Amino acid sequence: MEELSDFAFADITQWEQQVLEDLNLTDITQLIEHPLYDNLTQPPYVDFTSNNQRGLIHGYRNCSNYSGEKWEGARRWVQIERITSKDPDESNQRSLEALSGGADGVILDIRDRMEFQNLLAGISLPDCYLGITTSLKNSQHLNVFLSSGESTIKGFIAVDDLLQHLTGETDEIVHLFECFDQCRNLVLSEAPEKTGSLLEIALLLNQAVYVINTLLDSGVSAEIILRNIQFNLQVGDSYLWEICRLRCLRSLFHIVASQYDAAVSPQAISIHAITSDPGHFSDSESTEETRIETLRLISNTTQAMSAILGGCNILTVDPAKTTGTTSTDFNRISRNVSHILRAESFLHKVADPVAGSYYLEELTNNMMKAVWARFQELQKAGGYLKSTLDEA
Repeated sequence: MEELSDFAFADITQWEQQVLEDLNLTDITQLIEHPLYDNLTQPPYVDFTSNNQRGLIHGYRNCSNYSGEKWEGARRWVQIERITSKDPDESNQRSLEALSGGADGVILDIRDRMEFQNLLAGISLPDCYLGITTSLKNSQHLNVFLSSGESTIKGFIAVDDLLQHLTGETDEIVHLFECFDQCRNLVLSEAPEKTGSLLEIALLLNQAVYVINTLLDSGVSAEIILRNIQFNLQVGDSYLWEICRLRCLRSLFHIVASQYDAAVSPQAISIHAITSDPGHFSDSESTEETRIETLRLISNTTQAMSAILGGCNILTVDPAKTTGTTSTDFNRISRNVSHILRAESFLHKVADPVAGSYYLEELTNNMMKAVWARFQELQKAGGYLKSTLDEA
């Protein structure tokens, strides 16, 4: 076998000259000026031989804190399934099916529901990661129910209109921290219609600053506030873009959080990634339904990979079901996406699989600059409240 030293070193000038010949281009700028999204441009390659001072993004790798005898991999994500049925008994049955099928937890919508006994029957709460979507009032009813049975839940509580409640009902939000101390109670969500947007990352950071400052003024410690914050992010079909978008959010929020004199590690920042429906697949009669389902499954898989490689802590693969497949079948298939990425692709065995990719590191850096500039503009313009009034 020939050693690597047998190969002649090619500097960037030689490499670019070869590219021009191979692609029949006259000027390398034809290749460099490559537009992406949100007015961001990115070259299809990065030269770190002549400019190695950028530095890689160290410290933002989503490593699990290993302790004890059971090692679950260098990094871990929680796989939770959304339960959409409005009937409490059916929701319970589907929850049990998901958990027995390998899901780590489920997301339940209890906005207008009080049948907690039926909804949670048979679910081992200490072993289940629960995502609860609810109104502030119903979260209080849930707490009463759990207290009566001396039960606790772990996961997150996503309260409707959280930011509006903070303007006048801060005490009730703070009470959530005491009632659900094993849950994250400050869930900030990306607008579904803005999936893939860098502006949305800036808006999430803007909202997070408002939440932190408001609760600090109410006497809550920075450690408690930061421990309760979670970001819900919709993942689109642009594979490399979405990887870097998650990395960008984690990196920038860590910078923001570090300004509050609180010890928070990058790994402790919680990001819940949710796959999105690929709207460009048409259900027209001219397209075979089985082909549509296959394309949607591929889309779900690549979106899930983007989320995992980008460092999500929680993953929800929402099945984009068509009429030809039963709900149970498609939920099982979507659930298995995460199983395969863990058990067969071994993505959990590497702390940060994309670390050292010059292209992705450079794209993440460029995203961070663009988002940070927009975030600062929003802050100078008055922050969250001002932007909300402008929209109204």
